Amino acid sequence: MTASLKQNKRILLLHTGGTIGMGLPKPPVERPLSPDDRFVRKLFAAVPELKQLANVTIKGLYNKDSSQITPADWIGVAAAIGEHYEDYDGFVVTHGTDTMAFTATAVSYLLPYPCKPVVFTGSQRPLGEIRTDARRNLICSVAFAASHKVLETSIFFDTVLLRANRAVKVHIEEFHAFDSPNFPRLAEERLHTRYNPVPRAACSRPALPARFDGHVQVVHPFPGQQVSLDPKALAVFMLAFGCGNLPLDESSILKLLQTCKKRKIPVLLGTQVAAGATSPEIYEMGRRALDLGAIATGDMTFPAALIKAMVLAANKVPYPLWKGFITANWAGELSPQEP
Repeated sequence: MTASLKQNKRILLLHTGGTIGMGLPKPPVERPLSPDDRFVRKLFAAVPELKQLANVTIKGLYNKDSSQITPADWIGVAAAIGEHYEDYDGFVVTHGTDTMAFTATAVSYLLPYPCKPVVFTGSQRPLGEIRTDARRNLICSVAFAASHKVLETSIFFDTVLLRANRAVKVHIEEFHAFDSPNFPRLAEERLHTRYNPVPRAACSRPALPARFDGHVQVVHPFPGQQVSLDPKALAVFMLAFGCGNLPLDESSILKLLQTCKKRKIPVLLGTQVAAGATSPEIYEMGRRALDLGAIATGDMTFPAALIKAMVLAANKVPYPLWKGFITANWAGELSPQEP
């Protein structure tokens, strides 16, 4: 992608923190990376190419390590985009990598679909480092936002543009830190930018207020596990083996499922595996879980399904309606289920 894009496109860059904007340790005093408020003030001096791509405005929204991002911050990012939606042609959000997929997924649910380009990005090394990946990520993200060829919320990292609610962090150390195992990449940055035509499935998002409740108990089964229902849980998200298999014989998980059904506490059934869709009905134990009311999450990412549960829990959606809402396609996060 080159600087031949129209420079009159107006792009709002919202900075929320993360490694991309952190200060560098200064020898001889070693200190851990931490948020640095100089990022907003010095961005254009550090990456002057941004002004060649578009008319970019930068706004400091937060300055947080992404491990400290909260659901209130998700709402804040979406609100900031909504407030300026008519004033800009596209948006770039800089964010820490650890929870970027959560924030980007939540924002994809909070904004219209399709929408103006909203591109999340960050870096593995701070912008101030000589060998940083931040410059390329910033330049490409602004270019994609200005191109108006991908009209949705996305994540750009290293060389790939991904649907936000399909993306997951796949590596701690490599620059290729994100991918979407269950969905094609929206675009790839090579010698020439390659856009991948992706069909847009019909979406049916519930008209619910922007609320999130974190009282979702996440269970990660392992052989011999002993687990009990959290008394404060409004829902349970169980990450099963393989396509949705569970250790139910002589297992506390069976009792948990029985208790949830009795108390009308929704149970989501995902997988511990990175790629593929859950099909619990294939095995006896998975079928038993379905009979006890578990809701298979298909090929959704963990953040995509979890955040749906947080929305439904916060809005006190009745138990019988959960399956319909979880298995509905809100913003392209779920592949259509085969009959």
